[in-house]
Amino acid sequence: VASSFVLPAGGLSGTYTIDPGDDQEYVKVEEYKRPTFEVKMTRPKGTFSFGDELQVQGHADYLLGTPVSDAKVEYHVDRRPCPWWWRAFSPRVEDKVVTEGECVVKEDGSFIIPFVARKDEEDTDLSYYQYSVYAKVTDANGETHESTLYLSVGDRFLFFSTSSQERLLMKDFPEKRYTIANLNGEGQSVKVSYEVLRDDVSVCTG
Repeated sequence: VASSFVLPAGGLSGTYTIDPGDDQEYVKVEEYKRPTFEVKMTRPKGTFSFGDELQVQGHADYLLGTPVSDAKVEYHVDRRPCPWWWRAFSPRVEDKVVTEGECVVKEDGSFIIPFVARKDEEDTDLSYYQYSVYAKVTDANGETHESTLYLSVGDRFLFFSTSSQERLLMKDFPEKRYTIANLNGEGQSVKVSYEVLRDDVSVCTG
């Protein structure tokens, strides 16, 4: 179900509630002001798993091209556990705050949000957590902009996938692609050992 509506032109700014009956959504309405800077964040590169200390890099830049410096950054990192195998009876788990704090944007416009990806001791099943990293940057003029970045960390830090079917012709085998990526879908360069069998007999290795 989808719909649309127009807010009254003379309405007040603030938080509006959309109530369809069985749930509620909130919309924040403010007077439009042309932004003068933007905030972006990038995921850590490579592979990582539970127990690793991660650093999310952020950057604040004016739209004219110069960096925002000495701006205040308020941040928090939340996480939500996700099972490798979804079950219909799996209960909904609320987000948990991992860390929160403040920092200051450096002269080059950069800032860092650090956190440690820890797994709960009572969580004994194979799983991964989806982390949401939120940052709010306020410059010297009081202008504020926000950015949120999502990344996944788990027991396993690599995925192996292929587009090959269960059965295929030998002439098609060399053309099949195999992909190794981290939990965020970013391809990784790793050493691979392989063995090809035909009727349980090894044909070639490498």
